Amino acid sequence: MITSDPENKQTSLKLSVDAVAAFDTTMPLTIIPERIGIPPERKTDWFRLAVKNISNQSLSPEAIFVPDDIVDIEFPGTIEPGEEAAILLKVRDEFKWKNHKTSFTFAMSDENSTRFTIPIEIGTFIKSKAKPPKKPTSASSTPAEQEGKKPIRPTGSKGNGSK
Repeated sequence: MITSDPENKQTSLKLSVDAVAAFDTTMPLTIIPERIGIPPERKTDWFRLAVKNISNQSLSPEAIFVPDDIVDIEFPGTIEPGEEAAILLKVRDEFKWKNHKTSFTFAMSDENSTRFTIPIEIGTFIKSKAKPPKKPTSASSTPAEQEGKKPIRPTGSKGNGSK
């Protein structure tokens, strides 16, 4: 390698790389999709977030913040390593706003209490191309494979704030 140092015009640089074949286990979940968009004509439908445990431990989600005056959310129980489950969300019948943006936050039972915040957009500004799922009894397919979307990243850990 050629340098700008007048005394050392050429030098060698040795690099070593470790390839990682799987997801980083410090992020315990992948979540698809990364946000929920609900057009007015689908306000009565259940929407599904696929959550896959990519860690090596059993995990359980716990609600941190849910705008329960706007949406009903059903969280799965324990999710085993490598397994996928579903978070189900539906706009409450009493909610009458035409356009509204909000979010919900949940934490996982990992050692960092990793938190995820999912944006929710309700109203006419939504251009949804996803089909409403039937309310499943268990997660059996991977929306990531079907839709080619990337998983979201955690928003932070309990005690050290959001990133």
